[in-house]
Amino acid sequence: MSFQFVVSFLLTITALSAFLNYKFIKLPESIGITFVTLLLSLVLITLSKFGFHYDRPVAEVFASIDFPKTVTGYMLSFILFASSMHININQMARFKWVIINLATIGVFLSTIIVAILTKYVLVAFDVDLPFIYCLLFGAMISPTDPIAVLGILKNVKASRSLELKISGEALFNDGVGIFLFATIVGIIENSQSSTVATNITQHLNYANLFLVFLREVLGGVLTGVGLGLIASYFMKRVGDLNISLLFTLTLVTAGYSLATEFLHVSGPLSIVIAGLIVGTMFRRGKMPERIVKRLEGVWELIDELLNAVLFVLIGFAVLFMYYELDMILISLAIVPCVLLARYISVAIPVTTMHQFRKFDSKSIFILTWGGLRGGVSIALALSVPAFPAKDVLLTMTYVVVLFSLLVQGLTLGPIIKKITKS
Repeated sequence: MSFQFVVSFLLTITALSAFLNYKFIKLPESIGITFVTLLLSLVLITLSKFGFHYDRPVAEVFASIDFPKTVTGYMLSFILFASSMHININQMARFKWVIINLATIGVFLSTIIVAILTKYVLVAFDVDLPFIYCLLFGAMISPTDPIAVLGILKNVKASRSLELKISGEALFNDGVGIFLFATIVGIIENSQSSTVATNITQHLNYANLFLVFLREVLGGVLTGVGLGLIASYFMKRVGDLNISLLFTLTLVTAGYSLATEFLHVSGPLSIVIAGLIVGTMFRRGKMPERIVKRLEGVWELIDELLNAVLFVLIGFAVLFMYYELDMILISLAIVPCVLLARYISVAIPVTTMHQFRKFDSKSIFILTWGGLRGGVSIALALSVPAFPAKDVLLTMTYVVVLFSLLVQGLTLGPIIKKITKS
């Protein structure tokens, strides 16, 4: 299936979904588009039960998409750059330790807690899934999604400090989550049998794992600083919109490839840091204001378009779910487990920092409920190799993501308003 057909199909569905949501459903754009495409997917599934297999062409389109490169690679890098450009790095620096702790310690804690709770739920339903696959699910579902979070926060009148904490964590924890995901997938692929895969502790070199993590994170930050400074150097010396736009596009595409394929460091972190530096350069008046406004307008359009397409992909991912009743019940039972893991993984880092910065239970609850999952988790689930547990992992991930978007996403604004007023 040609690249042109795939792009035209996705854009057509995105435009129609956005129109239907705007005219009739009137939900926040990201949630509304997901809801419309979810309904369309359910209609296709229902028709297939009566012999009308209109779902097959859609499934073929999805099968032709390389999700790791398309979503967690290029789409994510463009959205991260567009989002980070609009964040004030000086304001975010006030909460740097909170963000760092949540994006690192929080993700590690959540991955482990989700894995343990998931294993207990599966045992309760008499499902024998090796613990390594529970860890893989924890790595997929623990990072909060910057695309979902930032899209919702645009429509929520939260305090600036709370918005910076939630959005800052979401921007930075993808790199950690993707690293954990890739590491666990590598461990499973290198295992010679299910017995070896289950007994993971015998085959882990924790020192090497920590060094690889440091290389990914620190290397990603340093690469991002270098990319941002180089791009800023050239952009400050031109007064042309087209050339400036070309530099930002080159920064995102070539910068992500340089980080991931040549330097083997975290691409998402590199792009976030580069976006923060370029955005800071804009705010300091280093470029003509007319060019800055038009550049920001172009990147806002790119951001909204890719967001919309990504949420179409989320809506259609239901076509790949595993539809046994027990699996749906298991997935629903795992939703509160993921929320509990999120609460613990937020409360522990935040509580340990209480002596440096004051937090209350309201902030912890909002950070927990505001930790939305979205396209990154779905993309990771769809990119799992052909493991025996892939269908189970995808179904659990999809149910959690849907709950996150449709329940947490729709109630986040009212909850913040109610809590901040009380």
